[in-house]
This record gives sequence, C-alpha cells and structure tokens, in this order.
Amino acid sequence: MRKQISALLISVALLLSACGKEGIESEIKADTVADAGDAAQIESIVEGGQAEGEAGPYLGFSSLSLDGEKVDGGIIAENKLTMVNIWGTRCPYCIYEMPDLAKLQADYADRGFAVLGIVSNVASLDGETIEPANLDMAREIVKATGADYPHIVLTESVYSLFVADTTALPTTIFVDGNGNRVGKVFLGARSYDEWAEIIEDLLGEVE
Repeated sequence: MRKQISALLISVALLLSACGKEGIESEIKADTVADAGDAAQIESIVEGGQAEGEAGPYLGFSSLSLDGEKVDGGIIAENKLTMVNIWGTRCPYCIYEMPDLAKLQADYADRGFAVLGIVSNVASLDGETIEPANLDMAREIVKATGADYPHIVLTESVYSLFVADTTALPTTIFVDGNGNRVGKVFLGARSYDEWAEIIEDLLGEVE
C-alpha cells in the first residue's frame, strides 16, 4: 500500500508543479481552499460548536458518493461521532493520512464512530450527475490508500455547510448524531495516534 501511495504522491507532485494553485480546483469557489502545504503547520482552531442538546445544522445536506449513490445527513445521524475530513486530489498531506483514517474507522466502529470524506474538488453541480473533473483520480486515491469509508462530492448544501469557510486542506471536523459540531476545527494532517487521542476525548463527550 505504501508503494501505491508513494506513486500517487509523485503523480500529485507532478500535477502541482504543472498547475500550481490552480491544481486544487472545484466548480464551486475553489479559491477559498488553500494549498495543503499551508495547513501542515497550523494547529487546531475554533472552539466547539452549538450548545449541548441543540439540534445542529450538519444533517441538512444531500450529495452523491464517488459511485453516484445518493447520500444525505442520515449517514451522520446513524453514528455517535462522525469525523468529517475535507480533502482534495492534489493534496499530498490528505492522501498520506487516509490509510490511518481508514484504520481509525475500523478500530472505533464498535463505539459508534465513523469517518466521512468530502472531496473538495469533485462536484455534482446539479445534485444528480457528478462532473468528471478529478473523479477518476479521487477513486484511484481511495482504492490505493484503502480509505474505504464513504466519500461524498460537493453540492451546494455540502459546500455551504462544510466547505465555505475552509482555508486549507485537509480540514477535519467532528459531528455528533444530532448534527452538532463537537470540539474544534482541525487544520492539517495528523498521525493515527494523534487522531486516536482526539477521538477518545470526543467520544467521551458524546457517549
């Protein structure tokens, strides 16, 4: 798997050298998403979301998976805690941490934890048909990294709820089953152990 990821990272590097910042592109306001390298040194920011017990906004979206299947907020409601990871196909840091995210989902599934990926540069502009730009690369990355948790594409509702304020990739938030954000917004990639410590703390808040 590591060899496959290394090959993917080489491809990503070539794309970045050819395309520069324009490489991270989405049909929906791509210029709000910064280069992955900018995120690497940024620590966690923005203290936690709504007051406990309030209905939160993060169930109010509809999207498509990378295979074109319809996905909505029910995918979050069925878990105690969902890790929402916003990534892009030209973000090396995003790709490098994806095997760890898959392992986290497997290791914590019995405690009501799941991971949901949002691909920042693949969009479904009409809410029905996934436009082709970057789709094949996203599928290849998911396969090569073993990141077999669900991944959804940008729609207007996904963009407005999750991506509009994103300034770097990857960006990660945690959401409880009621659609409230739990804890901070996290910018940049982390190791398995670092994420595991964060997940343990947040599961303690929602269990």
